[in-house]
Amino acid sequence: MKVHRKLQSFGGTKMLKFVIAFISISFGSAASGGGDGWRVMGGAEAELGEFPWVTSIQWGSLGHWCGGAIYDGSHVITAAQCCLYRRPEELTVWAGVVDLENPAEGSTSPVTEIIVHEDFNLQELTNDICILVLGTQLQFGTNIGSIVLPQQGVEYQKGTPVQVSGWGLTREGDLPPTLLSTADIVTYTQDECEEFYGPTLPVYDHMICAGQDGGGRGFCDGDEGGPLVRSDGSKELVGIVSWSHGCARPSYHGVYTQVSYFVDWILSNVA
Repeated sequence: MKVHRKLQSFGGTKMLKFVIAFISISFGSAASGGGDGWRVMGGAEAELGEFPWVTSIQWGSLGHWCGGAIYDGSHVITAAQCCLYRRPEELTVWAGVVDLENPAEGSTSPVTEIIVHEDFNLQELTNDICILVLGTQLQFGTNIGSIVLPQQGVEYQKGTPVQVSGWGLTREGDLPPTLLSTADIVTYTQDECEEFYGPTLPVYDHMICAGQDGGGRGFCDGDEGGPLVRSDGSKELVGIVSWSHGCARPSYHGVYTQVSYFVDWILSNVA
């Protein structure tokens, strides 16, 4: 199951509600959703090989479930919410793919092990990080490659240019797309994050916000687990898509797991 933190209003009182989203439409049946109109919210369609570290995590016959980032030929980093209650044999990783209707353009690998952070909290979505161990080694090339981890504990200045990419919805409630999309956004400070969401939805130190002033650009359902990468060419993995209130709404920027808080954990689990 995937869990989305959302604010719901009941009699004027905002409460925390967890919505369990079961994706029952495979991408093969949503072919009519493809084309120029389908993009990560406020973004653009990606070119083959433009983001070689991005993967689609497929859940059985249901199709695309979450995004992920290639660490090396045997490991993919994603969100813990994408891994919870899943068995390895249910998941397959597609790499080097832009069009989900054409997986043959890339490579596929079964998942043999799922490593969920031991302190992942389902209610707060804290420590929302997971590693998938692949059964087939990915062969790197023009369209398949790895991200670069940041230094442990590094922080990011307000306005750091970043890119989020995935196969998420372009508008709340729409059908899922088939083409990989990307959006250019910037990071926000911890204080701004906390101001956006207030005490009802706490934003912890190991989370980072990103979006654009006024909203309209960012991730949506289907992008969970996908990478937030610095757009300076360094391929540095800044964040993992985690949660938001709606999709790229004004004053509610996307919240990501800040990878720099988990570098030591990642390295200890891929050794």
